[in-house]
Amino acid sequence: MALLICVPGPVLAESCFAPARPFLPSDSQAARDYAAIIRSDFENYIQDIQS
Repeated sequence: MALLICVPGPVLAESCFAPARPFLPSDSQAARDYAAIIRSDFENYIQDIQS
Protein backbone atom coordinates (compact mmCIF):
# COMPACT_ATOMS: atom_id res chain seq x y z
CA MET A 1 0.00 0.00 0.00
CA ALA A 2 2.81 2.43 0.86
CA LEU A 3 4.37 1.75 -2.53
CA LEU A 4 1.24 2.96 -4.32
CA ILE A 5 1.36 6.27 -2.48
CA CYS A 6 4.97 6.94 -3.53
CA VAL A 7 4.63 6.05 -7.22
CA PRO A 8 3.61 9.06 -9.31
CA GLY A 9 0.87 8.51 -11.83
CA PRO A 10 -1.55 10.43 -13.96
CA VAL A 11 -3.94 12.59 -12.03
CA LEU A 12 -7.39 13.29 -13.40
CA ALA A 13 -9.29 16.21 -11.99
CA GLU A 14 -12.06 18.40 -13.29
CA SER A 15 -12.61 22.01 -12.41
CA CYS A 16 -15.63 22.74 -10.29
CA PHE A 17 -17.21 26.07 -11.05
CA ALA A 18 -20.53 27.04 -9.52
CA PRO A 19 -23.21 27.95 -12.05
CA ALA A 20 -24.21 31.60 -12.33
CA ARG A 21 -26.91 32.64 -9.87
CA PRO A 22 -30.28 33.40 -11.41
CA PHE A 23 -31.29 37.05 -11.70
CA LEU A 24 -33.63 38.35 -9.01
CA PRO A 25 -35.43 41.64 -9.59
CA SER A 26 -35.12 44.16 -6.76
CA ASP A 27 -38.72 45.26 -7.24
CA SER A 28 -41.13 43.01 -5.31
CA GLN A 29 -43.89 43.54 -7.87
CA ALA A 30 -41.62 42.36 -10.67
CA ALA A 31 -40.68 39.33 -8.56
CA ARG A 32 -44.37 38.45 -8.21
CA ASP A 33 -45.01 39.03 -11.92
CA TYR A 34 -42.16 36.74 -12.96
CA ALA A 35 -42.45 34.20 -10.11
CA ALA A 36 -42.85 31.19 -12.41
CA ILE A 37 -39.77 32.10 -14.45
CA ILE A 38 -37.71 32.82 -11.32
CA ARG A 39 -38.81 29.53 -9.74
CA SER A 40 -37.84 27.63 -12.89
CA ASP A 41 -34.45 29.36 -13.03
CA PHE A 42 -33.72 28.45 -9.40
CA GLU A 43 -34.81 24.84 -9.92
CA ASN A 44 -32.39 24.60 -12.86
CA TYR A 45 -29.69 26.32 -10.78
CA ILE A 46 -30.05 23.83 -7.92
CA GLN A 47 -30.13 20.90 -10.35
CA ASP A 48 -26.88 22.14 -11.95
CA ILE A 49 -25.22 22.39 -8.53
CA GLN A 50 -26.26 18.86 -7.59
CA SER A 51 -24.97 17.30 -10.81
